[in-house]
Amino acid sequence: MRIRRALAALVSLFLVSCASNGVSAPSGTPSTVVELLPKRPPVPSSAAAAVPAPADVNEYEITARIDDPDNRIISGAVRVDYRNRSDISLSSVFFNLRANGLRRGSAVRPYFDDQAPKVFGIGALGDWDLSALPDGRFGYIVVETVTRASEELRYTVSGTVMEVVLPEALSPGESVQITMKFTARPPLANTRVGSDGSSMWFASVFPVAAVFDGAWRTEPVYPKSGSYFSDAANYNVRIKVPDGVTVVGAGQASETADYGEREAVFRARMVRDFPFAVLRGYVRTDGQSDSGVQVSAYTRAGAGTDAADLVRAASESVDYMSETIAPFPLQSLGVVEVGLDGATAEAFSGLVFVDRDLAASGDYDYQIARAVAACWFGGGVGFDPARDPWLGEGIRGALAELLTHESESWPRGWRESLSERLVQARGSLRDPLSSYRASQDFEDGCETKSMLMMIALEEKLGAEAFRGVLREMYESSYTRFADADVFIEIASNAAKRRGVIASEFFEEWLDQPGLPDGYPGQTNTSKGGN
Repeated sequence: MRIRRALAALVSLFLVSCASNGVSAPSGTPSTVVELLPKRPPVPSSAAAAVPAPADVNEYEITARIDDPDNRIISGAVRVDYRNRSDISLSSVFFNLRANGLRRGSAVRPYFDDQAPKVFGIGALGDWDLSALPDGRFGYIVVETVTRASEELRYTVSGTVMEVVLPEALSPGESVQITMKFTARPPLANTRVGSDGSSMWFASVFPVAAVFDGAWRTEPVYPKSGSYFSDAANYNVRIKVPDGVTVVGAGQASETADYGEREAVFRARMVRDFPFAVLRGYVRTDGQSDSGVQVSAYTRAGAGTDAADLVRAASESVDYMSETIAPFPLQSLGVVEVGLDGATAEAFSGLVFVDRDLAASGDYDYQIARAVAACWFGGGVGFDPARDPWLGEGIRGALAELLTHESESWPRGWRESLSERLVQARGSLRDPLSSYRASQDFEDGCETKSMLMMIALEEKLGAEAFRGVLREMYESSYTRFADADVFIEIASNAAKRRGVIASEFFEEWLDQPGLPDGYPGQTNTSKGGN
């Protein structure tokens, strides 16, 4: 990793101005391009990449505008062609209004309580009462009208959930077109939908149809980005902003400018949300991964962030995941430096938001890799993090560790440094996401433990067999949702082919609190060990 950093530092001396050919930005945005390494031939296509987009997915048409970035108001309309893919008739359609988790007094929040100091920049938690913050620090979304054609529809909003009552039941296979006019505002806060007073970023601000799997899945916004649970859908989005403002979004992008106003147009296919950022005072740095994916970093001008190294880290992650799992499932990748609730990076349908403090530190390879892995496992393949948070967290964490650790075996000191605090971890990996009450509780009891479990599974199966399990999981669940029991079955079958019984392994890791007996300092560190 140190060698690659040195190469990135050398090539960054030879940055040249160039227009972007991937994730786009307004023509007035300063940009540079960095060549990382000599290009290899594109990664061969896989079965997953060849799967056509289903014809019965929901289609979103969104128009929005921001007249004055200083007041942070975004207004517009969302029209969704919603198709009933269930086998029963539906009398209502439910939508998630996740931005309402950022309202003052919201019962659910997209962050743990102990993260509030970082979220609002308020110093020590005990020194502040969030109710004392002014209204302008919080965010919201207000749905003003809901119609079908010219007919007004009855709807109710409760927190982060909206129910739209249909005039007549929607039969299986039928679709209905629903239009919602809205006004929204991001908080002045460091979280997945946030603002720093100059720029804004949105990981889920538009109304999104809830998942129906026999019942409407309207879980609230849990304090982890992985808690998003949405069907893959197609998005066509138009966002108007004043001249001099950069709009970065998911999918294929284009732009027009007229009379001091710019309109950014995006076309994103088979994504689970439409993330975007509205930026002022940023510089764009472009590069291309060895596998041919356009990677662009957006960093604050004068902040000192090594944008070329961000491009390098994201590109290496794209190449590793492409070679290990399948070709990159999206059109391009953008990495945007914003404010988040911790030293982390989070991916949303082709955009990676990286915390500004983490970006400044340069120590982000693992977090970038973990976020990029979500483009495959979290985007291409959806997860049910409310019920089985360990599955997505474990796969993404293991892929990031396998990329960022270059040795052929796992050093004992590395294991002990992580496992010591997990021995007494509460609960088990089977616990739902709602059971975690603090950020460290989740990091220890779910993120780290599930990653260690996947690394232990990789050692039990052998490197290539483990990658085969992930590829089979990806190809069988692409554009759909992964099932935890299916993953266990695929892994158990792979173990059986090696003459290994995996049932006791999963029982010890998934059902028992802490770590399996004898794990700290005693695990076999040779690859492929049983």
